[in-house]
Amino acid sequence: RYIDYHEQIRPLCDVLIGKIAEKNGVPIRWKTCVDSGPVLERSLAVQAGLGWIGRNSMLIHPKFGSTTLLAVCFLDLEIEADPPYTEDLCGNCHRCADACPTGCIDPVSRTVDAKRCISYQTIESREEIPAGIAEKCGNNAFGCDICVRVCPWNRKNLSNPTPLQTHNIPIGDSADLQLTEDAFKEKYQGTPILRCKYAGWKRNVRNALRNQNNGEDINS
Repeated sequence: RYIDYHEQIRPLCDVLIGKIAEKNGVPIRWKTCVDSGPVLERSLAVQAGLGWIGRNSMLIHPKFGSTTLLAVCFLDLEIEADPPYTEDLCGNCHRCADACPTGCIDPVSRTVDAKRCISYQTIESREEIPAGIAEKCGNNAFGCDICVRVCPWNRKNLSNPTPLQTHNIPIGDSADLQLTEDAFKEKYQGTPILRCKYAGWKRNVRNALRNQNNGEDINS
């Protein structure tokens, strides 16, 4: 429901770096990564003291839960580091693993089997969604986030104010099955939905409508 967060977060990082440069009184060279490089954002976030890795493999911040998006800024300036986060506040909770429709979360190793993850299948995968997983996608046409919604650390955070802008584009209705590729790109320009490509979006919408229609295929 948001305008592509990659493009929104980069300018915020630039503002942050500008403040760091101003405070230190020196020019800074930097590189910003917002899901755009082989960077282990979650591990770096733990080392930076931002939180711990939860059972669903996501970073959990003690104030904001897992309702966060991570970016990394590499600077050529040495600054004092915050201590790593050492607590594990998941306790005995397994709600994320228990609520996952496909059972893709291993709460012991805190890893996710991507091939069984609804988010992976509806966003990253370019193949047909396996039948056993497709029916468990429900009406999810792009992503899932069930493990986020059930996490106790997110109870107060799902409605937190954010600087990110949303869009009001109606998404995922049957009319999308009639879109040409150019019309699809025009309609969803500037949104993360372009990530799954034209064929993937039609696949996802068709599957969501099929699940809503008790397994009957939708003509396209």
